[in-house]
Amino acid sequence: MRPTRRDSADPRAARTLEKIVDAVHELAEAGNRSITVADVIRHAGIGKTAFYSHFSGLSELSLHVFNQSFGTPRSSADDEPLTGEAIVARYAANRAFYATVVSVPLTSEIMSAGIKILAERIGSVSDAGTGTDKAPSAAQLIIAAGIIGAINAWLRYEISVTEQELSTWVDRMIAPLTGIDSA
Repeated sequence: MRPTRRDSADPRAARTLEKIVDAVHELAEAGNRSITVADVIRHAGIGKTAFYSHFSGLSELSLHVFNQSFGTPRSSADDEPLTGEAIVARYAANRAFYATVVSVPLTSEIMSAGIKILAERIGSVSDAGTGTDKAPSAAQLIIAAGIIGAINAWLRYEISVTEQELSTWVDRMIAPLTGIDSA
C-alpha cells in the first residue's frame, strides 16, 4: 500500500478520516445501492485531494472499513463469539458500499489483505485461551476466502438468500475451526 495520511498524528487528518468513514456509513444507511468516491467526498464535505491523501480509491477505503469493522483479532478475554451472523451483519451494515466496491476489480493485494484480516480473526477464536499468537493456517485462509467469496456474491445479488441464510452458511464454514456449533 502507498503511504497515506491515515496514520498521521495531525488532528486535521484524523478528522478528515473520520468524516470519510462516517460518510460511507451514512450513505449505506440511507439505502444507496451504489456509492462512489464522488458521493463520499460530497457527503463528507471534503475535497478530492483530502480523500486521495487518505485512500487511493474505493478498494483501499473498503479495506479500511473492513478492518475497522473486524478490528484486531479477538483476545481470549473477548466474549463476543465469531459467528456467521456477526460476520454477515458487518457486511450488511454497509451493504451498498461493499456492493459498489466488489463490482470493481480489486487488486490482489487488497483482496489478500481482506482475507488475511478475516483469517486472523477466525484464528484468534480457534486459538482463544492458548496464549499463542501465530499466523493464520492454510485452513483459516481457505475458509476466510470462501466466506468473502460467498458474501461478495450475495452483495452483488448473484445468490438469492436472506441475511440469516447466509449467516447459517458462514457458521457452517467456520464451525470446524471455532468449535461453535453450527446447528
